[in-house]
Amino acid sequence: MTHHPAYIAGCPVYFTGSGIITVEARVLIDANPANVTAREYWLGLSDTTTVTPTNGLFIGFSGLTAGAPFWQGKSISSSVTQISLSTVAAVTNATWTYLKIVVSADGTNVDMYVDNALITSMGFAASKSLFPAFYFRSVSSAAAAAYGMNQDFYKLTYQFTTARI
Repeated sequence: MTHHPAYIAGCPVYFTGSGIITVEARVLIDANPANVTAREYWLGLSDTTTVTPTNGLFIGFSGLTAGAPFWQGKSISSSVTQISLSTVAAVTNATWTYLKIVVSADGTNVDMYVDNALITSMGFAASKSLFPAFYFRSVSSAAAAAYGMNQDFYKLTYQFTTARI
């Protein structure tokens, strides 16, 4: 991936609050240690094609975090950002990592997992229109060397929980 946001072209928009949304992916950060300490990676759901959405749900890490980065949850609702301060799962390079986000049926709670271990549960404002999104970028001008992130798969499932006509 490049340092630009990536979005799945032609993908439908999902509306929180009318069903369970699950996002799953498996990622591998290349072996260069700078890929952890000087990079930023977020995967999830967003309402825009920029790196600063008004509404979004993400799991990822930021190399700007003091000390060794940990996988974190990020919830953005009406431009107000909450970031979990989890120290459950450290970010390691050259290792495949399974990431999962589960949005509750009513859209007000989000659980985030790393390698099937719950790292955070966060609140979220229901009734938001979101689509799949991810980005990987350099967060340090000193980190101009080549870098990479491999993604084995990205899976989004939507389970309706409200009656349909």
